[in-house]
Order: sequence, then C-alpha cells, then structure tokens
Amino acid sequence: MRSLLRWDEPSAAAYRVLAYGDSLTAGYHGGGRFFAPYASCLESEDVLVDYVGLSGWTAEEMVRGDNSPASTVLAAATQRGSFPYDLCVILAGTNDLGRRDAPAIVDDLWRLHESAAKHLAKGTVAVGVPSSHAQRLYPAFKAKCDAVNAELQRRAKGTTTTLYVPFPVDYSDTDGLWEPDGLHMSRKGYDALGTALRPIVFDRLESLTFSEGGSE
Repeated sequence: MRSLLRWDEPSAAAYRVLAYGDSLTAGYHGGGRFFAPYASCLESEDVLVDYVGLSGWTAEEMVRGDNSPASTVLAAATQRGSFPYDLCVILAGTNDLGRRDAPAIVDDLWRLHESAAKHLAKGTVAVGVPSSHAQRLYPAFKAKCDAVNAELQRRAKGTTTTLYVPFPVDYSDTDGLWEPDGLHMSRKGYDALGTALRPIVFDRLESLTFSEGGSE
C-alpha cells in the first residue's frame, strides 16, 4: 500500500482544511489501483482541502511517524505560521482494531487530535471508526470498535477544539458503497462519505470563525 498526499501552496481561499488518516482518507479502492479521496467533496470556492492518506497505517504508526512521507507535508505546513489550517479532519483507527486493545487505540487517536490542535489547526473533527464486514462476523471486534468510538466521543465532548462525528456511512454488502474486501469503500462510497461530511465541515468552519471573532 502507498501513501496519497496532496498539498497546495497557500491561496486566496477563505478556509483551509486538512484531511488526515489512513486508506479511507486516501480513497483506496480497486485493490489499491485507484484512489478517490473524499476530500474532493469538501472543497468549494472558499474552501481548499489538502489530504494525507496513509494506506495501511495504524494510529500508533501515525503518532510516531516522524520519518513518514506525510511528515514532510506537515512540517512544511507548520512553516506557514500559527495554525496553517482552519480545520483538521482525522479518520483513523481501522487498522488498529485487529492489533491492539481499545484504550491504546483511543490514546493514540487522541494524541493525533492534540497534536493537530496544537500545531496545525484551530480545531479538529474526529470521525468515528467505521463498521466493516469483519465486525458483522465477530461480535468482539464490533464491541471493540464501539468502545473506541464511545471513548473518542467522550473525550471530544470535554474540549472546545474537537468535534466527534460518527462515521456517516454504515457498512453494507448490497448498496455498492463498499468494496468486496469488506473494509474499503468504492468510489461511490467515498463520494457518499464526503457528501455527508461536507455540511458538518462547513458548519464547523463557521463556528470556529465565530468563536475566534467573538459575537460582534
């Protein structure tokens, strides 16, 4: 698997958003032959979206990925000054489920949000870990995913910088939104994901701007 990155030079866009995560952010489909990042659905005349999709990476690897390709992009972004992005959307944790327990997964996911809020963006959106075919087969696997999402939501409620959003597209093997591997989405599925997240991201951008500017 490979990383998929896009990083544009500063522009006149009113808002800048970074979508960060694993293969679901990269838009991995067709067995890795094609990519359709959901980030493209978040863009508008006033919103520019960069994305970093690290296919196959766990949240743990993202936390300690100082030598990753993404680190070059993120390091360059921080050179723009304080908070180069208005919002960072983080979608990760799927690759951790089969390797680690729920508390460890949440701890690393939360470290990603803390780091983003400190160095990259005025706020973050924590997208929940999605359902999958494996979770249908193994109740313990689903229980772990549910525990991760519940704790991530609880932590987000205790901050003003992070908004938790449940993954908006449930897994199904009949709607054409998911790949036969039961883990990745189809091109149509990534479009549905981006379309569902778009109003949430736009509302969040407006609320962060209002909060920063006050009520006048």
